[in-house]
Amino acid sequence: MGSIVGDVFTGVVVHKEHGSYLLDIGIGSDVVLNKDEAERELELDDVVDVIVAYYVKDEYFVSMNGVTRRKKLEEINRLIGSEESISGKVVAFKNKRFIIDLNNGVKGSVYVKNMDTKFIEEGDEYLNNTYDFLVVERSRRGYEDFELNRRDLLNKELLAKKAIFNEKYHVDDIVHGKVIEVIKAGLIMDVDGIHCFIPYSEIAHYHNFEMPEVGSEFDVQIIETQERSLSIKASIKKLVEHPFNKVHNVNVGDVLNGKVTKVLDYGLFVELFEHVDGLVHISEVSYEHTKDLSTFEIGQEVQVKVIGIDFDKKKIALSIKKLQKSPYDSLKDKIKVGDTISVLIKRITENGIRVKVIDDFYTTIINEDIADFSKVKPTFKIKDRLEVIVMELDDDKEKILLSNTEYVKKESEIFAMEMDRTE
Repeated sequence: MGSIVGDVFTGVVVHKEHGSYLLDIGIGSDVVLNKDEAERELELDDVVDVIVAYYVKDEYFVSMNGVTRRKKLEEINRLIGSEESISGKVVAFKNKRFIIDLNNGVKGSVYVKNMDTKFIEEGDEYLNNTYDFLVVERSRRGYEDFELNRRDLLNKELLAKKAIFNEKYHVDDIVHGKVIEVIKAGLIMDVDGIHCFIPYSEIAHYHNFEMPEVGSEFDVQIIETQERSLSIKASIKKLVEHPFNKVHNVNVGDVLNGKVTKVLDYGLFVELFEHVDGLVHISEVSYEHTKDLSTFEIGQEVQVKVIGIDFDKKKIALSIKKLQKSPYDSLKDKIKVGDTISVLIKRITENGIRVKVIDDFYTTIINEDIADFSKVKPTFKIKDRLEVIVMELDDDKEKILLSNTEYVKKESEIFAMEMDRTE
């Protein structure tokens, strides 16, 4: 008989020993099947397939595992170069290669660059995990059976997912999602398994809103699709009418009641309608110059006059002082351009002098309108009086332009003329 090592036979168990079995495979003598080569516990007369593993000292040794391994190898050989994948468990990482257990004693290996689509710095994160692989070729190394590739498989899967993604999701589409995480920057939602980000600025048209809770579901509108990461960016507020639309029935000049929502250094924010605030700039609080808004409180009800509406920027300018009688009304009846008047110094700043003109009307004379201000201004004191000439009256802006420089110039000219007469 020629060598039968490597051949597969069907045999019958004829004897059981402590560590092995004897099988009749029809070659005229029994063969030995060690129990560690048996796939299960065998009984007398069991019929099994075995492969002849080797011949030692006039005895043939067979293996059931070898038959399964051969079948596995034949199965994997069929997958070489195909698009069909095989599952395997990562059991080791060494020399920039992953060792993969493909079961039944069959091993594969993967170069680190072929393990993932991302750069791998440490391979430990993959250990003991099971993945699908493409079979590239029989291994040229003696201790692994096949060269495998996971990166190309991931790329193929990604291309397929991108095709479905691009067909399914478009800007302005309305989709339904579920909140899976609330973060500082906004919300993370799941939309049919797709990662969806709702920026904080796209949650509501107004501030101080209540954040949706994890698990809540609602519709959102897509504002951006990101094919590379297979994710979308969406908006909640685009599906909700903007509160500012209520302002379309409001006109400049209207008087409204509101509630103070913020007191800031530069003015007051007043809620006119639900989630619609207007700004009373500090200059519109009172005709008398003030920097102190401590008399106002959050929640205080105030009456305001609309002095400006910007529908594009969704801003409303309000005034409190314009509901009062303007000191300018009495001022313009008492003085005219060219008059010389005496004003009372109320405050001295780097840029000029704040003065009281008549009654409760105040204005600022800038440094350039103060004669030789660098020498004279340091000598001024609060409650001093200053002589000025009225240069301009602006009825629309209710402003007056005063000049001490022109007054001094005029007085100098008069003095010069008088001197000429005496000569």
